[in-house]
Amino acid sequence: MKNRIEKVNDLAFQLKNGDRSCFNEFYKLTFSKAFSTAYRLCGNKFDAEDIVQESYMILLSRISSLQKTESVQSWFGRIVANKSRDYMKKKKPVLFSNGEERDFDVYSQPENDYSVEETYERAELNEAIRHEIDSLPEEKRRCVIMKYYDDLTVTQISEIIGIPVSTAKNRLWTARKDLMNMFAYKKITVA
Repeated sequence: MKNRIEKVNDLAFQLKNGDRSCFNEFYKLTFSKAFSTAYRLCGNKFDAEDIVQESYMILLSRISSLQKTESVQSWFGRIVANKSRDYMKKKKPVLFSNGEERDFDVYSQPENDYSVEETYERAELNEAIRHEIDSLPEEKRRCVIMKYYDDLTVTQISEIIGIPVSTAKNRLWTARKDLMNMFAYKKITVA
């Protein structure tokens, strides 16, 4: 039985060869990751949906130019990331808005393991971290989100953004350094 990656690659091969009947299955297998990336980069559900839909239109119009269908996921990820970047340049949105609740918790323990005070402190810490990540320059912010929220490897990040691995590593390293300096300056303690 084929795994998800093999299925996506096979579907991309069919799409590249003009078989549009497999698009719905391709969409089902790739939408969640594409939406997650767009949402985390633009910070708004409705805009993320628009970005993803536009990204699929680009994919369909350009898939015939894809050299290797095995690289369809990183290629499509790059399309989504670039569409998100273009959106952010136009609108200059705030990545983490105060009014929206997100699933970007620093800790993986369920909230019911904490007292009311601990839950409140966690929420404050998460908000402080969100604010500091949002204040990073766009290129560093994108790398941080892809690494720590989308669980991508440095190689995947470099492929999606279209930069050398060494540049992705450098951006992550300097982003972590910048964040630690901001945390120290503002006396934010991250466990």
